[in-house]
Amino acid sequence: MEDAKWDPRELYKIVGMSKEITQLRAKIKRYCDAPLPVIITGETGSGKELIAQNLHHLGVRAKGPFVEVNCAGLAESLLEGELYGHEKNAFTGASKTGKPGKIEEVHGGTLFLDEVGELTHYGQRRFLRVLGEQAVTRIGSSHRRDVDFRLIAATNIDIEYALADGTIREDFYYRIRGIPIEVPALRERREDIPLLIQYFASKYEHKTGRAAKPFDPAAMMLLMDYKWPGNVRQLETAVYMAMYNEDEPTVSRETIEELIAGYSVNRGNQAQKEALATRGFKIGMTFEDFEAELLRVALESTHGNQRRAAEALGMSYNSFRHYYRKHNLGGNSAAPAPSNGNGNGEHPAEQPIAETPQPADAKST
Repeated sequence: MEDAKWDPRELYKIVGMSKEITQLRAKIKRYCDAPLPVIITGETGSGKELIAQNLHHLGVRAKGPFVEVNCAGLAESLLEGELYGHEKNAFTGASKTGKPGKIEEVHGGTLFLDEVGELTHYGQRRFLRVLGEQAVTRIGSSHRRDVDFRLIAATNIDIEYALADGTIREDFYYRIRGIPIEVPALRERREDIPLLIQYFASKYEHKTGRAAKPFDPAAMMLLMDYKWPGNVRQLETAVYMAMYNEDEPTVSRETIEELIAGYSVNRGNQAQKEALATRGFKIGMTFEDFEAELLRVALESTHGNQRRAAEALGMSYNSFRHYYRKHNLGGNSAAPAPSNGNGNGEHPAEQPIAETPQPADAKST
């Protein structure tokens, strides 16, 4: 199992063991040294800046500066000065000695333009010129300064829609696109949630000097059921708030429900689910192991009746069968022989069961 402890020497660690995160790490490794620009897309809070940091620190420009500019955080007039710098007394309020912009400062390194979709058409045209000429001109100057940097841009907007409605110019987009990287939403990699919780709890301990409290199984189930519209950033905040707000030795389901606004999932029989979770959960389990163990415990509690086990977990029968096959529970002798709920045994591999031949004159009962 992956080490989920926070370490100040690993500030840019990507936590997770899911297929999506494994593929993302491989893509970062493949393209970290490429000279092409990168555009990172993904929902708010999904970790786009972390991906940009990894691309920089694992690449050939790691010894150079990493400079971030949030295109949505400044008015266009201020963003101009921030990016390009200005000569002395170039405008009202300008520095009397002049000031280099972020593009000059990032020479030899990586420029990260966050929320790049917020650039106006004028801002996009001007930046296109910088990319084409590999040079920057300060406001109030006619002197061009050569610059060498790798561009990484990020946005949470729908690129295709932005291109269609003209928010993003096509020439600008195809110049900055280079290598596209999409960061998965947290709900698309739920199996990483237990690891992330451990990681943020460890970070909490390091930052505050206070012992992190464990999450009880019912609380853990809520955290894994929730859709996380704010993604990893929202999960981190929830973990910290749970540590501060909970007076009990463990973080309870009630605390999580209070912290997560708009909580809405299919709970099924909540009492049964909590009881099953308490029996099935073990500290240090991966999500995959926990998932399989829940099904085993549910089957045991219903004497192998799959329909009742599905109801106990708040799942449909078809979903239960999907996970039953996924974890190959039919081959586990520890689990009771499964039943489809109609009193007839059901073969784990769903093979037809041969009927016992009956005499021709046998009466049905």
